[in-house]
Amino acid sequence: MAAVKALATTRLDWERLFRELAHVLPERVWLTSFSGNSAATGAATGTGSEAPSGPLVNLEGCAASHSGVADVMIRLRELHGAEDVALTESAKAVAGGAEAGDTTSSDSAATGGAGCGPYNSFNIDVTLSDAAAAVPSVDGGPSEVPARLGGGE
Repeated sequence: MAAVKALATTRLDWERLFRELAHVLPERVWLTSFSGNSAATGAATGTGSEAPSGPLVNLEGCAASHSGVADVMIRLRELHGAEDVALTESAKAVAGGAEAGDTTSSDSAATGGAGCGPYNSFNIDVTLSDAAAAVPSVDGGPSEVPARLGGGE
C-alpha cells in the first residue's frame, strides 16, 4: 500500500492539466504538439544553475501574432502549480509559407512550425512544481479545482 500511495502522490494529474489548458488557451491559438514528463529532473546544469525540478511540459502550437504568443505565456502561468513558463521559440511565417530564417518551406516542417500557415508558430516549456504532481484527493478528500476551471460550484 505504501508503494502505491507513494506513486499516486507523485504522479502528474494529466486530466486536470488538459482541462486547465482547455480553459486558459486564448482564442485563435491551437496546439500542434504536446509532450511532458511527470518525473522530477532536478540535475545541476553546466552553468551552475539548477535545472527544473518538477514536471516539465512542452507545448508547440500556432497563434495569430507574436502578441498572441505572449498572451499564451501569460495565461499558462495560471495553470495549477506552474512555476516557470519559458519561450523556446517563436517564428512568424513569411511569404511562401516558410518561417523567418528558413531557407525552404520543408525546413519549416522539420522545426515544428508545420501546420501554422500564415500564423506564428511557438514552442513553450512549462515547469510545474512538485506539488502540482501530487494528487489532492489521494486520501479520498475532495479535489480543490476552481469553478472557473471546471471544478466545484
